[in-house]
Amino acid sequence: KKIILHITFPSVPKTHMFSYYKVTPRAAFAHAHVNAAFLAEFDQDGGSKIVSKPAFVYGGISASFIHATKTEEFVVGKDLKDPKVIKELFETLAWETQPDDEIENASQEFRSELVLSLMYKFLLTSLKDSLPESKKSGTKDLRFMRPLQQGSQEYKTDPKLLSN
Repeated sequence: KKIILHITFPSVPKTHMFSYYKVTPRAAFAHAHVNAAFLAEFDQDGGSKIVSKPAFVYGGISASFIHATKTEEFVVGKDLKDPKVIKELFETLAWETQPDDEIENASQEFRSELVLSLMYKFLLTSLKDSLPESKKSGTKDLRFMRPLQQGSQEYKTDPKLLSN
């Protein structure tokens, strides 16, 4: 028997963008509805083209679906600032991701929308320097923008009600 003591991952070059996401009903100890990881190498000129085959990996879709291979193949060399390219990218992704209908999972429609939403978030994050101001808010992680919430409630008691 062997025990893994540590794992070292190589650093990601500046031309690459890596992001991962987990959508879950609560922050800890919960099975994810959908999770995703994205790795793509962008051109150095404008940074809006993926120059080699990326990795778009999803979990929680179905037992047989891991890589969005059709979308990975489609996006290479395309200008991601072109609305027509983005439209076709999302159509391809929606077509190839068909969530299962296992009863213990969130609905198929919900998970399908999460797939598209997570890709959109990755694209916004990857292109954030060239985005118009109206779209930049989509790159922010709301967990770090909102203050910690707390609440309390006080009850007044009537001592007459507590006597035997």
